[in-house]
Amino acid sequence: MARTIRNAGSAPIYRETENLMLLCIEMVERTPNSVGIRQLSKRLIDTLLDGLTVIGLALNEEDPDSKLELINSFYLQMRTVKTCIDTLKEWSNRSSHTRIISNKQMPHFAESLKEISKHIKNWRSKVLEQQAC
Repeated sequence: MARTIRNAGSAPIYRETENLMLLCIEMVERTPNSVGIRQLSKRLIDTLLDGLTVIGLALNEEDPDSKLELINSFYLQMRTVKTCIDTLKEWSNRSSHTRIISNKQMPHFAESLKEISKHIKNWRSKVLEQQAC
């Protein structure tokens, strides 16, 4: 019997991650052409895209151990995203010419990362409960 594939786009964690990616894409559009900043910006977007894929895989994974492994992988990806955002903000603060992330934007990034972190924690707890049964 074929199993139904869940539409990842309907999951709150997917939508929140997608919204964060859209915020990051807007921000990346303003990055200067210096190689280091461009590489960091590319890494940020690539990691978010990979994260969306991992969420989709985890949502459709039936084995709790595999699902937990995917959730943990997504958590690590979000740590990378946070590091990239923090580094770009620090660079932006030090630059006298270019503001990549403004002081008004940073709370939006922080709130989005906080929401994603809550979703990860709740999802992980739910899977751990399923493993215990």
